[in-house]
Amino acid sequence: MINTNKSIICIGACNIDYKFKAKDVMIKNTSNPVDSLMSYGGVVRNVGENLSRFNQNVSLMTMVGDDILGEKLISDIKAYMNVSLIDKRFNQSTGQYYAIMNMEGNMDIAYANMSIYNDMNHEWIKSHTNEIKKYDLIVSDLNVQESGIASLLELTNKHKLPLAIIGVSGPKMKNLPEDIKDLYLIIVNKDESQTYFNTLENDSKVLCQYWLNKGVKKVVITSGKEDVFFGDEFGILSLSVIKILKQKIKDATGAGDAFSGGVLLGLLEEKSLSESVIYGMINANLTIQSEDSVRKNINYKTFIQEVKEYESL
Repeated sequence: MINTNKSIICIGACNIDYKFKAKDVMIKNTSNPVDSLMSYGGVVRNVGENLSRFNQNVSLMTMVGDDILGEKLISDIKAYMNVSLIDKRFNQSTGQYYAIMNMEGNMDIAYANMSIYNDMNHEWIKSHTNEIKKYDLIVSDLNVQESGIASLLELTNKHKLPLAIIGVSGPKMKNLPEDIKDLYLIIVNKDESQTYFNTLENDSKVLCQYWLNKGVKKVVITSGKEDVFFGDEFGILSLSVIKILKQKIKDATGAGDAFSGGVLLGLLEEKSLSESVIYGMINANLTIQSEDSVRKNINYKTFIQEVKEYESL
């Protein structure tokens, strides 16, 4: 059974996503026919929605502009997440993300207008300290600035609270401080790990050990369709993504966030890290069969049946 008594605060990006999927092979320097879709995005917002649709008690802490897009985000999100910690910024635009995808549904290039997140810093975190420390699990993406992440680490270590950090991109790894000792969980991909450690090391098992050597308690490293590696005090293991994939990809956008949401769900249910990674892989696989960044038909009973089918292989 899901433990619905635990409260989760998700801190980081919340924006409008515009996705354009090519109907044919893309040709540069001309107009290309596409199918378009507008949805809500932001790594931590997507993770939070995944968790809330699994009946978890989720609050979103983010920033939006004092504009129509920000109002719409808040109005719609409050149907499934607590929005009392969303701050409006005057003279700022709500974050926007534009993804250009090829015929197969894989992203070719993306554009991001995320300057509003520069204010997600030390002062912002400090202004919400009294609220943050009331939660059972704190989840942050790396759209939060380095000083903000450092404040979260200080706060969670002081109050013995679990902090999970979710990677966003290679460039955003600059927002992860050098001192991350006792961080509860980090979920990143191989590229983000290489960027943080400034290494060409290509072995995810070795990269896992790098994170554990930094004092991180649990680490999960993804790499597209390659095996997922993960480690904790009990050692480093891997699981095959290919065994999970069953159907053709409709849209790969949001798969990583669905994976993170699944892993966190497993840990909230006090599953092992290995079991939690399976949760993540199955949720990601179900998501890429949907055109939504967060699938709207999440059903816990069906999800658990998928988990059981995988475990019986």
